[in-house]
Amino acid sequence: MLTQIMRIVETIPKSYYEKELPHAKGLMGSVDIEDVPFIALALKMDVPIWSDDKHFEEQNKVKILKTRDIIELSE
Repeated sequence: MLTQIMRIVETIPKSYYEKELPHAKGLMGSVDIEDVPFIALALKMDVPIWSDDKHFEEQNKVKILKTRDIIELSE
């Protein structure tokens, strides 16, 4: 199963989004430092994040889609 998932998942190098890291850190503060790269990448790509992690709700710049939102979109 993991092999199948990895065929469609693309790894993005930090160099692609690193200029957004300070902005992302400012948005997230000290809530969850591990979430900062995801916010930075979403800012760079201008895309939402799919996550049920409540820490992402601490910012309002990147749209966060919860699993229920994804399900509703697919109906």
